[in-house]
Amino acid sequence: MKSIFYILFFAFISLFSVKAQDKSSCKVALVQPHLVWGDVKANLSAFDKRVQQCKGCDLIVFPELFTSGCEMKKKDKAEAIRTKDEIASHYPAIIRKMQKWAAQSKALIIGSTIYKEERKYYNCLLTIFPNGDYQYYDKHNCFKKGGFSPGNKQLVFSWKGHRFATYICYDLRFPEWSRNSDQYDTA
Repeated sequence: MKSIFYILFFAFISLFSVKAQDKSSCKVALVQPHLVWGDVKANLSAFDKRVQQCKGCDLIVFPELFTSGCEMKKKDKAEAIRTKDEIASHYPAIIRKMQKWAAQSKALIIGSTIYKEERKYYNCLLTIFPNGDYQYYDKHNCFKKGGFSPGNKQLVFSWKGHRFATYICYDLRFPEWSRNSDQYDTA
């Protein structure tokens, strides 16, 4: 059962290609509590409990759209927009909560959520450092009927002697988008 969990988990989390810049290790926690569809507060509470169990980790990874339970349920268009608006309204609070977790755990926290700008919705991957700084990238290869706008930049960063290139699920399937342009996985 555990192997099925991890296969399913990897189908939805942000995927990383890693290049070790030195011989230090990087302890990674993959966190997946039970999600409540569309309930940001309940999901943040569930992740709060799980992050507390990740003592000694360098990197804590949440699944794609961890704050909303992926929100892939079939809905009419008006209801889908209301749900996305509700989730996107929590964006500043989600960043603050992730900053708190990163500071407390001294780990890098990564997960994606819904972000809205100029009436467009994005599946935004947030990378939060323990000092409160953060970087992001918006999923580029979105499903045509998924209601998200594509992002146009990649996110490659260094952490604890390693370089990471971040991809949200479907982006990894497109070599023209995910090709190694920043030399993150070469010797």
